[in-house]
Amino acid sequence: MFIAIRPVVVVTCIATALCLGVPASALALGPLSSFGTYGKEPGQMSTAGGIAIATDGLAYVADSDNNRIDVFAPDGSFVRSIGKVLAPSEECDEDDQHCQGKNGLNSAGALSAPKDVALDSTGNVFVADSRNNRISVFSTDGTFIRAFGMAVNSDQNSTTPDVCTTSTGCGKGSATGGIGALSSPAGIGIDSAGLVYVADTGNYRVDVFSSEGKYIRSVGNEVSESQKEPDFCRDFPALCPKEMEARKAGAMKLPSDVAVDAKGQVAVADPGNRRIDVFASDGTFVRAFGKNVTPNLLCLVNGDCNVCTAATGCTTGDESSVAGGLASPTSIVVGNSGSLYVADAKNHRINEFSFDGTFTRAFGAGVVDGASTFQVCTGVTDCKAGIPGTIPGAVSGPRGTAMDCRGAIYAVEAYAGERDELTIARVERFGEPETALPPCTPPSPPDETPPVTESLAPIVDLTSLPKAPHIVAKPKIKIELNQGSGTAVLVVIVSDPGALLLKGKGIRKVRRLVKRAGLIELLVETTGKTERKLKDAGKAKVKVLLTFKPDEGKSITQAATVALKLVAHL
Repeated sequence: MFIAIRPVVVVTCIATALCLGVPASALALGPLSSFGTYGKEPGQMSTAGGIAIATDGLAYVADSDNNRIDVFAPDGSFVRSIGKVLAPSEECDEDDQHCQGKNGLNSAGALSAPKDVALDSTGNVFVADSRNNRISVFSTDGTFIRAFGMAVNSDQNSTTPDVCTTSTGCGKGSATGGIGALSSPAGIGIDSAGLVYVADTGNYRVDVFSSEGKYIRSVGNEVSESQKEPDFCRDFPALCPKEMEARKAGAMKLPSDVAVDAKGQVAVADPGNRRIDVFASDGTFVRAFGKNVTPNLLCLVNGDCNVCTAATGCTTGDESSVAGGLASPTSIVVGNSGSLYVADAKNHRINEFSFDGTFTRAFGAGVVDGASTFQVCTGVTDCKAGIPGTIPGAVSGPRGTAMDCRGAIYAVEAYAGERDELTIARVERFGEPETALPPCTPPSPPDETPPVTESLAPIVDLTSLPKAPHIVAKPKIKIELNQGSGTAVLVVIVSDPGALLLKGKGIRKVRRLVKRAGLIELLVETTGKTERKLKDAGKAKVKVLLTFKPDEGKSITQAATVALKLVAHL
């Protein structure tokens, strides 16, 4: 049970201790919601993969075995599918695993085993079209725009990267290791400039394209002829398998996903090497991290064996569930604060790291002591592999991860149970209490209504917000004048049905019955000296007490002193 206040009119929190009065357990990371089930029907998923969250809260999920992208609303309801999908009235052979793509597996707009999805700043949808060896691009409404890769247009003999559209026709791309060729692409990351980074799984590298599909460069170990130096593995390939070459610093083995931060740093989920590889914006290898990725015992004396560089050399990390260890890192995303969130399918958990390889925490069911409940481990007492299953908060075989604008973390689960049947296909959303608020929305267009009388709302300037993690506020909030009295809206989050009481010196008492958990808006109306001071001086301090009594359990009270400031009239 918790309450969290969103004081939308707060300028400064005077009573800091009181602002932090919510119990620590109420502010902890935990499961918020989930959606999706296994199947082929609309709104169901089969072997779900990567995920992307739009600014309006829509979730785009790569549905690999159904050959489509499934789109869900913030409340988890199904919106639509993207790709050439059979209509319910069309015949479909249930024995055909490509049934959902029978309208054209390789044609323009068709998808074949899509593994990941990403959104650019305009909302266009980029899909790692794995079996088609290409990247397919759609508008937000699902209209096909283009695809790019090697020989994807009608000229299947092309040896250069090209772009196809509906008018040119599209085909399956060539998987050769040539310039711009893609071999089973599995992950996509898009940077702030709109460049598209592709985890090119079969070619052991990351390829970079413009948003229009123009090839720019590739990142990895010796991906260019000019980089190549005398090398044992290349000169004696019979004595040195490809897997050995893929262990080296800057090399990748079956990369599955890629993410780019605001500084242009590129992080790659490298499951074949059980590590995360980090490159600079120009493709220079910086470091890799995982369990024992430094290939010599000197690291035990000289430093951290779990972070390697070009100077130390790199090797495949140990398969490990300890703090900072990785077993099968499948997906990676840069969080709003710059942290890296890594989905580890074999350890059944989500890990958080900094870009320098420092482990922060991991979460899932049983990651602390093996108990069948959601837990968060920080490495203080080490960590364990998570427990798969339908336990609330379990992260079963995660194949994708994302973060929305409020900081909620999404995990896409695709877990095979007994008899190799896929028993779990869902998306779970995790976060602190304030991330349970509705998703962010694009800013509203400017109001072009001509200014009118003084009865319109002044603006409250929120120039300095308290840093309590449960407080969220917009930069500017309207305060309506109600018969000469300043009023504001206080938004409260409650987790149970119950009763709310708001009171304080200089404001009118407000009581509300709460029928269900969610957001509750309370009207704050000033009275007496506070009202006069607000109107005369343009600012006033108000001490408020908010008490929540759940239908079952003890009441909880939160207090704060807030400062109201009227700075302008619309």
